Amino acid sequence: MAASLRELRRALAGEVGFGRALDELAAALARGAVPAAWAALHPPSQKPLSAWWAWLLRRHRQYAAWLEARPQWRPACTHDLAYRSV
Repeated sequence: MAASLRELRRALAGEVGFGRALDELAAALARGAVPAAWAALHPPSQKPLSAWWAWLLRRHRQYAAWLEARPQWRPACTHDLAYRSV
């Protein structure tokens, strides 16, 4: 996503030419819709771009919190008897 936005910025500045992908990206952003190239990388959604972006940021923070959390006792996640025997 960041790379496509950088390319779009360069195309708008005249540094590179517009291709089909950049045209579609610019059109989707102008409509306030999620570009197809981005939507292909995430779960399907009917949300407009602003709501989708807010959801994506919340999801990113959630995943980051999971990675920073203390490791769980893994057998308890798959074997309920292991959890109950503690």
